[in-house]
Amino acid sequence: MKKKFVLLACLLITAALGGRFGEVSIASPASDRSHILSADIGDPAAELSSLVLTLQDLPPGFTEMSSDYVASLRNQLS
Repeated sequence: MKKKFVLLACLLITAALGGRFGEVSIASPASDRSHILSADIGDPAAELSSLVLTLQDLPPGFTEMSSDYVASLRNQLS
């Protein structure tokens, strides 16, 4: 009986304190995003078949894969 009373008292105290702290919002305020610009994305239906990747487009230090490695990749992917 004493344990039930202690438990009830703890629950009542928690509810009373929780009600007071519940008035304070922990949600972050909404940010102003009016200064953010969207990216210009090209038309997805644009003709891309004439594009060519050149060595200058590759990152510095890029090296060509060996023909043996390319052949083993081709076998794994087929």
